[in-house]
Amino acid sequence: DSVTSSMAKSAMRAASSQIGRQLVRGILGGILGGSSRRR
Repeated sequence: DSVTSSMAKSAMRAASSQIGRQLVRGILGGILGGSSRRR
């Protein structure tokens, strides 16, 4: 079904975007946070 496929695609995109954001935040937060704390 095209509906189910579209729903799955949208869900995958949302999940991937959220995971990517969390990873970016964790990496940037660790680098920026660590550097700022050291200073």
